[in-house]
Amino acid sequence: MSKRVSLALAWVVGETGEEQVALSAAALPAELLGGAPLTELPLIRHRVVLMTAAERVTVTPDEALALVVSHLAHLVEKGDFTATSVLKAGKIQARFVAYTRTCFDITDVRALDRSAVLAFVNAPMLGAELRPPAERTKDNRRWALALLFRSLRTLGLYDSDPLLDITPFERQKNSARPLADWELVRCERFARSFRGDTLGPARLALAETTATASEIAQVVVGDIDSDVAHVWLAGCRGSGTARWGHFTEWGQRVIQARLAELHDSGTDAFVVYQGNGRNAPSAVGMGLMNVIRAAQLVDPRVYPKSIRAWAGRRIWDETQDLEEVRNRVGLQSLDSTRDLIEVPFGRCDIPPAHRRPQ
Repeated sequence: MSKRVSLALAWVVGETGEEQVALSAAALPAELLGGAPLTELPLIRHRVVLMTAAERVTVTPDEALALVVSHLAHLVEKGDFTATSVLKAGKIQARFVAYTRTCFDITDVRALDRSAVLAFVNAPMLGAELRPPAERTKDNRRWALALLFRSLRTLGLYDSDPLLDITPFERQKNSARPLADWELVRCERFARSFRGDTLGPARLALAETTATASEIAQVVVGDIDSDVAHVWLAGCRGSGTARWGHFTEWGQRVIQARLAELHDSGTDAFVVYQGNGRNAPSAVGMGLMNVIRAAQLVDPRVYPKSIRAWAGRRIWDETQDLEEVRNRVGLQSLDSTRDLIEVPFGRCDIPPAHRRPQ
């Protein structure tokens, strides 16, 4: 069926991931770009390139993906999504398109169906040997593909929803549990990747202050006070408000060692993350997860968020005040705070000063 494609492609540079958009655009036929050279596109800022094709029989998945990535970049500008989420989804979507091209020889985006989606969601992980994907991996694939097909429908390139009857993985409301004190001590013992390493311990020390992976990636030398007792955490969308974090005694020692190593880098130098910033939270989270594995903590409910939960539970044990925990952990509700530190409903809802004596 012949179809005229007339779509707006928004090119955005900076934090919205112009590299991802530009690489995806390389799959587009030159006539769709209105004569704009591909080499100039990454330099265009907040410019909309109108693309009008002649009568076309098909739109390939690669062409559709380029338009979807651009559409999502526009949603990042509007504040509907974070750049990190869009880049994570974009990588999975690109793998899906490559998978369907190789395994199913699909050349028309409208030929993408439920069987192709199911095959990709359940595709084994590559490595030294093939292994089935974890439930979280399959859930991430489903989420990215749901975003892909929703964008395709918005752009008028697809009519149905191939994920409609695919049951999503149901995560627990808060599957991470707080670490026990002895588990944290093991993490501290295994935080170094090699003798003299200051990066790994500093990453864990910041996590002990209630910082999330996104917040850890943003911490610069100037955010740490002169006594190396507190660190300013800038907050992050959905999981943390700006606040002061408090170092543990172990954390103070390792942060001092890290700052000594960075003494010539200036106050704007990142304490932990060393990269271009786009994959910072993922890199920090993976680093913390490697420490947990090195410490041989095999409980499936233990992962980086458990360190933050340990810090919140420690504040609760000291104060017995859920409001104080909420403020110092940076959460926005008492319910989410209670879920994080696994404190049941009851007297914790009432600040100590207003409780009736027993």
